[in-house]
Amino acid sequence: MKIKSSVLEFKNSSLPLPKLSIIGKTFLVLFPLLCVLCSCTKFTISLSEQQLQEEINKKFPVQKSYLSTFNVTFREPKVKLEEGSDRLNFSFVSQLDGTRLTRQTFDGLVEISGKITYVPETGELYFTDPVIHTFKFSYMPEMFSQQVNEILTLGVTELLNRIPIYKLGSKNTNEAVAKFIIKEVKVKDKHLHIVLGL
Repeated sequence: MKIKSSVLEFKNSSLPLPKLSIIGKTFLVLFPLLCVLCSCTKFTISLSEQQLQEEINKKFPVQKSYLSTFNVTFREPKVKLEEGSDRLNFSFVSQLDGTRLTRQTFDGLVEISGKITYVPETGELYFTDPVIHTFKFSYMPEMFSQQVNEILTLGVTELLNRIPIYKLGSKNTNEAVAKFIIKEVKVKDKHLHIVLGL
């Protein structure tokens, strides 16, 4: 109440209003904007299955050789978003050529999921910490199954850890969210929603 009274008295007086400097005028213009920017502590990125699929496709196909015995080819990735999940799921075909040891080639399906990590320095989102949920092979002799599982686990971890899935579009945007961290990851309406915040 006291502040309101003093303002009224000042306006009704015969004294001229003080002139604002350029800095003062600039401050009055920018102050509301600064207040809005300071209140914006969240930044949401929404990625569709198609967008994620396009990024994952860039990593495949890939070939690896292990123990000079098995040659493994990973190909045909397929992204699958599960409603309500906080992880990114996808599967891919795995072809294991063990002709040097078993004289056979094995085709299988690998299903995995992973977390999303944000790197402020580059403004990139990465697929990390892959977890293998399923190995499905058309046929695998029992005597080789354990060794093959170990090889594929190693191969998948090396291949898929830190796959870039999204990069913020502009330098200004990168600088604006440079100190942000991931607050929430959730699949909703067939989109992966990633909330960044302070």
